[in-house]
Amino acid sequence: MNRLNKYEVIQSRKSDYPKPIQLRKGDVVQVGRASSQEDGWENWIYCTNNDISGWVPKQILESNENETGLIIEDYTARELEITKGEIIVSEKEMNGWVWGFKENEEDNKGWIPLENIKKMKE
Repeated sequence: MNRLNKYEVIQSRKSDYPKPIQLRKGDVVQVGRASSQEDGWENWIYCTNNDISGWVPKQILESNENETGLIIEDYTARELEITKGEIIVSEKEMNGWVWGFKENEEDNKGWIPLENIKKMKE
């Protein structure tokens, strides 16, 4: 298990995707464009599954032929809405984002951009 880190929210943020893509290990998705370093979001691939599209980490996608990909672990693109001053506990970090929850709200998890939070001293 990854080590849990705490962050303070330095900039509030609302989700850009109210209906996030949710995938299960073994799902086959249509693969679209890749993000780039110039976009500010490296290693994300735009995918579609069951008419819902969203960004998927390159690390959990095995490319197939015919512009499809196989998902190798469960994933949701759910973004956590955050307010300046809140404390976030992260479970993992990937591609400029952390997966975590607000302190004392462990059942409400989502992705938070690193640019909106600051790691707290231990």
